[in-house]
Amino acid sequence: MRVFYLITLLFFVSRASAQDILYTNSGEATPAKIVDIQAEKIKFKDPENVTGPDHSKSISKSLFAFNAAGSYLVFSDKKGVADNKEQFISETPQPRAFDVLVDNKGVALDMNITAEGDNEITGTRHYKTIKAPKASLIFLIRKNGTHQLFVPADKAAPYLINAKAKIAQLFAPVIAGPVPTPAVSAKPAVVAAGDIDVDMALFNKKALDKTKELSNYLATICSVNTSATIATKTIGLAVDLFVNEDARVEVSSVNALTKPQYKIRSYLNRLQKLSGQYDKVDIEYANINYASKFTLGADGNYYAVITFVQKFKGFSDGKIVYGDVTRRNVTVVLKSYLKTGADGDTKKAWDVFLEDIGVVQTHKA
Repeated sequence: MRVFYLITLLFFVSRASAQDILYTNSGEATPAKIVDIQAEKIKFKDPENVTGPDHSKSISKSLFAFNAAGSYLVFSDKKGVADNKEQFISETPQPRAFDVLVDNKGVALDMNITAEGDNEITGTRHYKTIKAPKASLIFLIRKNGTHQLFVPADKAAPYLINAKAKIAQLFAPVIAGPVPTPAVSAKPAVVAAGDIDVDMALFNKKALDKTKELSNYLATICSVNTSATIATKTIGLAVDLFVNEDARVEVSSVNALTKPQYKIRSYLNRLQKLSGQYDKVDIEYANINYASKFTLGADGNYYAVITFVQKFKGFSDGKIVYGDVTRRNVTVVLKSYLKTGADGDTKKAWDVFLEDIGVVQTHKA
């Protein structure tokens, strides 16, 4: 039997250690599972022993807390705490389409992070590359629910309060978990977009169809029985589903926290090579549904998130040597373009494309 490196072939895993973090006036950051927020104290459990005894901290000595979903409460905002504490305590991580950065001017910026260096964070936003110097940042909420502070907690607290409504507005389109595919009614919903009308029911279906088409292409590329010629052709067809070749896919192993990223064509070429480690590969896709509705972006295009589940099994000598189940999300964009008709007239038209792909959770099969 050959020796294999057990590598998840598709996308990125959210950090297994996602948990609540409680920040105090002294700057201490305590991992926790918050179970109650009272007038005088915050009750929590050790995240490594959630069935164990309760612990508590004085609310007057605490600044704010983040939960594992990326939401937060600032304890000096008493009304905000009273209105949102129950949801905060019960909330679980859900797929989000982007990361959010807040800078020292209070600007909340949504983007998909592609690289993080010592001095800056690089990402994409509506097909453009953005570089954010870390020296100008206050905090970051990643799409997998984890967060990062770039200044001491007491300095971050005012920005957290001021940015809360802006962040809520950015994240508002994402709802908890997959929802049923929107039905096509006899009179489909139409919304104005630019100088034409867009039949959203039609494009809702088209976005799902393209995601399903991608899953079929990935299964073909992974198959050890696919010839090099067919694999190359299939990779080209898969790339054509994306808005451009700068679309990125995050990759991980179930045994590691690193998450390298690849442009879509490079990723698919890598996927083909990695599948050669196995004598046989079984890959199945299921539960392809919307996690958010299409919403109008600042660039005039529409954005939504679709989630799906992939089951992967790699065999050698007739035995399973690696398997995982991954829930992932893909951002889809309804984008306008100029179309020249047979009469030579140029008109605005619309089509659905896939954008960046991420993973909500990966675990062994």
